[in-house]
Amino acid sequence: MRTSFPRALAALLLAACAVETATAQDVSVFYPRGAMPGEEIEVTAYGRDLQDTVGLLFDRPGLELLAVEPVEKRADRVKLRIKIAEDCGLGRHLWTLHSKRGIARARAFFVG
Repeated sequence: MRTSFPRALAALLLAACAVETATAQDVSVFYPRGAMPGEEIEVTAYGRDLQDTVGLLFDRPGLELLAVEPVEKRADRVKLRIKIAEDCGLGRHLWTLHSKRGIARARAFFVG
């Protein structure tokens, strides 16, 4: 029994490292943090390993990603062109950045 515990612990640590590596991209901050219905805005997201961003996933309808523009020679930021529908619900909308390696943590965007 003593030999199985170290092996299990080693397997758990390796799995934790693999998960951290797979989701290495992250958005620390983005600006602006919100907009009014009917607007089309450019949001700059700052974070880690954002150069391979391919899209955004939204938690409910009303927001649409129009374009993703990597910032030249900067892996720590990306520009996102977002359209807010006229009939978009007011309040907090969650979005998450989607890259070639997976998705980042959800962030709140405010409409109103």
